[in-house]
Amino acid sequence: MAALLAPQGVGDASALVILEPSGKDVGAGGAGTPAAAEALADLANTVPAAAATFLDTGGTYDDLWDFVLRSAVPTGPAGDPARVTLANLVNDNRADFELMARARMGSVGDLYHPVLAEPADWLSEQGWTSASFRVGGHDPNPAPSPGVQIPHELPELEWRLIAARENIQPQRLWQEPELAAADRIQTETFADPDRVVDVTAKVAPAVTDTPSGVELSFQYRVIGLQRPWLRAHLCQLKGWAIPGLPAGRLSNGMAEGNPGILPVLTTRMLVVRNLAAKAHWSDTDRARAASAETLALGPFTLAGADRDGSVLTRQAPQVVAWLAAVLPACPPGEANDADTPAALGKVVSRGPLTVRSDHTTKAAMVGSLNAGQTVALACKVKGEPVDGNTVWYRLGQDPRGWAAARYIKNLGPVPPCPAP
Repeated sequence: MAALLAPQGVGDASALVILEPSGKDVGAGGAGTPAAAEALADLANTVPAAAATFLDTGGTYDDLWDFVLRSAVPTGPAGDPARVTLANLVNDNRADFELMARARMGSVGDLYHPVLAEPADWLSEQGWTSASFRVGGHDPNPAPSPGVQIPHELPELEWRLIAARENIQPQRLWQEPELAAADRIQTETFADPDRVVDVTAKVAPAVTDTPSGVELSFQYRVIGLQRPWLRAHLCQLKGWAIPGLPAGRLSNGMAEGNPGILPVLTTRMLVVRNLAAKAHWSDTDRARAASAETLALGPFTLAGADRDGSVLTRQAPQVVAWLAAVLPACPPGEANDADTPAALGKVVSRGPLTVRSDHTTKAAMVGSLNAGQTVALACKVKGEPVDGNTVWYRLGQDPRGWAAARYIKNLGPVPPCPAP
């Protein structure tokens, strides 16, 4: 797959090829429509783990980058020119981030950030290239090699029966420290619990009676991905931190052993269509292809494939692999702030949530939070009830102030605020 995603070679240890455990359908909607833009953003803004197989971390690039831009603070001394560089970059990126937000269709107050595809008409009929290869078995009269070959490093293809994606249940990723050993409670939850997938359901055990030899042919296209609202070179700068977030927690800069919440940035995707798999299928194989909800052969999905004798065909386009760039170690440092966040939360209001100067609705407004935004929470107190909930959170980020807990879903335990 690397030869198709990067014909000139990867050439960089910080690049990573990530295979789908089962190809993701991308539909055939026309490019340039609002629905197509939203669908591409949902597909390409998913943050994968730094691994050979696509494992959904539960986070999205726009949600996490919003958190970075709102929380980054300089750590250098006053008057350091690096502080000016950092401030200019963050402010410019924040302006682009807010300007490029788009409203979701049929969902008031819910925003997403588009991903630009290159070419823009990537689902058109033109621009596709043919490829074919054989895995396993023995061919006494091999055909001449095609112009483009997939390297032999491709894992041995095996049948896998995979649970339907809509039935996969979420899992939580946050870790809670021992209270007795914690000087200040800090959770490390940055995934959206509503999006995290159970990767054990995706990477299902292989079925043992795979055909001895499979000939695969398809048309493919490599799509470049750009996110102009995400200026990743922020991670190249020194002299900044995110309060409450350890250095390197976004990414440790490594292609292997990188547990960061934003370890890689996908830059290309490999889309195939008109997939044909030829083999000596057994009756069991044919029954499996006809009945399985999701059927994968290597990174290719054959669910719903048509059968004509010894050939299974599937015309619909699907994403089978990604090229990703490993983010440098980021953030570079840690902050020491009296308002160091103890946890993160997610705004669940229908519209903007008002931030006030005190824990009452009568206090002055100092800012607002967007619906769906991830926010840093420093501590909590009891204040004026809001729909029966008396808890108010002190924010550990700008805008500094108080927000009603009724409209924030905390993603970890939040300690009480110190007595005044």
